[in-house]
Amino acid sequence: MRPALALALLLCASTAAWADEGADAILRDLGLKPSAEIVAVLTMRRPDGSVAVTLTPQRDAKLVADPGVTVVPVDRLGLPVAAAVTLKDSAQEYFMMPPMLQVAPGSASALRVEYAYCVISKQCLFGDVTVPVPGPG
Repeated sequence: MRPALALALLLCASTAAWADEGADAILRDLGLKPSAEIVAVLTMRRPDGSVAVTLTPQRDAKLVADPGVTVVPVDRLGLPVAAAVTLKDSAQEYFMMPPMLQVAPGSASALRVEYAYCVISKQCLFGDVTVPVPGPG
């Protein structure tokens, strides 16, 4: 590998790691937990092969109904391999019940779950967590 390419790869990797750590550090500075601890994402394989994805906010957190929740089936590299599923409701500000989406994962090894949540009224953040596709029942 050429030295310039190796240096570029190293810089990109360290910048990505810093960005991930930066978001969690900001949340900790605000006295908050990372989004994965504020919103629980549970998955369950259905008999038809689809996967039910349920998001449950913890304590006083609320899930924003618009833009809602999107689940993207991805491969090991994080690239989409099947149709994304989105659930949103423009008629309400927050989901009253934990939202549940049914996803056909196809050949995906994981599901990227994207959502918006509020821990303080009108001060919301975006969450993004990747969970493995559960095996058959």
